Amino acid sequence: MLRTAKLHLRSSVLRTFATSTAITGVGLANSVLLARSLGATRRGELAAVLLWPPFVGSVAGLGMYTAITYFTARKDSQLGVVMGTALTCGALQATIGVLAAYFLLPFLLYDQSASVVSSARLYLTYVPMSFASQYLLSILQGKLYFGALNLLRSIVPVGYFIGTVGLVLLHRLELQNVVIVQIGLQLIVLLMAAAIIAIKGLLTGISVDRHMIRQLMSYGSRVYAGEMTGNVNTRLDQMLLAGLFPPKMLGLYVVAVAAASGPEMLANAVRIVSSPRIAGFDTKADGSAQLVRTFNRYLKASLPFAAALALVLPFLIPMVYGRDFRATVPTAEILVLAGVVLGAAVVLGAGGQALGDPWIASKAQICAVPVTIGLLLFLLPRFGILGAGLASLAAYTAQLIIVVLGLHKHGLSWRGLAGMRKARGDA
Repeated sequence: MLRTAKLHLRSSVLRTFATSTAITGVGLANSVLLARSLGATRRGELAAVLLWPPFVGSVAGLGMYTAITYFTARKDSQLGVVMGTALTCGALQATIGVLAAYFLLPFLLYDQSASVVSSARLYLTYVPMSFASQYLLSILQGKLYFGALNLLRSIVPVGYFIGTVGLVLLHRLELQNVVIVQIGLQLIVLLMAAAIIAIKGLLTGISVDRHMIRQLMSYGSRVYAGEMTGNVNTRLDQMLLAGLFPPKMLGLYVVAVAAASGPEMLANAVRIVSSPRIAGFDTKADGSAQLVRTFNRYLKASLPFAAALALVLPFLIPMVYGRDFRATVPTAEILVLAGVVLGAAVVLGAGGQALGDPWIASKAQICAVPVTIGLLLFLLPRFGILGAGLASLAAYTAQLIIVVLGLHKHGLSWRGLAGMRKARGDA
């Protein structure tokens, strides 16, 4: 039975990784198309437009995405109560987040044009739909419906690429038109997620419960501290570039980030599949053993994958994006290594959350923030986007070290996590 469970887990990870690979491939194709069609300056303006509204959604989310997955995956889950309570909270969260962001965007995008600010404000309509759809996706993840989850995850990137191609062919590739495409795609995800939830018979017993609000907020608040600071860690470089530097620099940097995204993509595929499974074990000992096995497999896959990617990037970036983006190669190489380190922290941190200890990941992300801020302030003015890559690598390394130390209280040593000791059940 254990062997069957392992094969099912591996199959789910492979399918999710295949979906993530396809999503990333489509995203890279879209990134190339946008870079070649817009040039570095206008590509930077588009990045500034699309940067803040998703961040607002994560800031206002209060860690609810992870909390919903956790409480849905548990053996004693009351699905209708979780769903009704989460959607009610999401409506209030979205309202507050959108209102606050609407007035803050002119200051956050101080160095950008009025059209950029206007388009970013229009994109705020994405936020409430994102809350509702992501909460429903968290429920599907918690119930292990990975086929439906992967289908829904594919809609926005595939649709974005198709929409971009259409706008290019129609000579209408403008900021507001791109925003309208994104909003329409998010609406499609929401409607399809609701339909799938209904078809699978998960809409019974929908209700709002004060006790569940407290449970979701208690768990979510501990996740939230890490998620919010984690978003700062991963996006502060682009935020500073968007607000304080010429658009061209941001345009170059987003290409480097996109080209180096493979290792992080693999880690997210592992996280999506493994977290609800670990949370569903009857004992923490079994869950901990599963986390060790999962992480060992992640290392065996991610290290050679990253090495191969690093070897081809110097040839791939100029060939795919054009000569104007050749300067991004050193930064992309650094970001590949940073992605491996961040991926390890993500897999282990998500495992800690699934074991009922969300502070493991949160503490690590919080402690990494001063590293990110300090190094960005020091390195960005001196080395430009290369300094941003170095700051990311240092911050993610600090994050990983703290996660590993935090897992010690669950009986997980760094030797076991690195595969130097056999996990229970592997013998």
